Amino acid sequence: MASKKGRKSGGAKTRVLVLRFLISMILFIVAEYLLLYVLPPESFRTAPINFTAGLFFRILELLGFSASLSGAVIQLRHISLEIVYECTGVFAFFILSGAILAYPSRGWHKLLGHIVGLPAVFILNIIRLVVLAVIGEYFSLSVFNFVHEYLWQITFIEVVLLFWVLWIDRVVEHAKG
Repeated sequence: MASKKGRKSGGAKTRVLVLRFLISMILFIVAEYLLLYVLPPESFRTAPINFTAGLFFRILELLGFSASLSGAVIQLRHISLEIVYECTGVFAFFILSGAILAYPSRGWHKLLGHIVGLPAVFILNIIRLVVLAVIGEYFSLSVFNFVHEYLWQITFIEVVLLFWVLWIDRVVEHAKG
């Protein structure tokens, strides 16, 4: 039977580890944000916007939508969608990357998390954009706004968290045996 004192020290140790993880994660996210969003020239930020808009437009065409692309604006029959930096999924990747970097694991495991995580976040983001286009075409603007501003934000965070937990379980913990 463990003493109350033993449980307290174990709990304190856990709190310190969690706090260390959270502080590290926040610092990594802030560093990524500064290095990849604030400090680079504007052209650095427009590349992912243009790539996302172009791919999104091509997928809409493949799905049979009547759409036009002008810069980063996609015009459908009933809605116009402008792809901005926040629409590229990069901020979700900053969160995933920060969590992967802050979690105590080997460098190879962190690299693998990034190699799989970046395309996974990007693909999820393209799916998000296609779903939003469908909603924008066939439902009211209020439904579109709700799904865009709330439902997809929550869903994206949940999927990023799920990916991170799966990475810990399937890669980091699996390697421990």
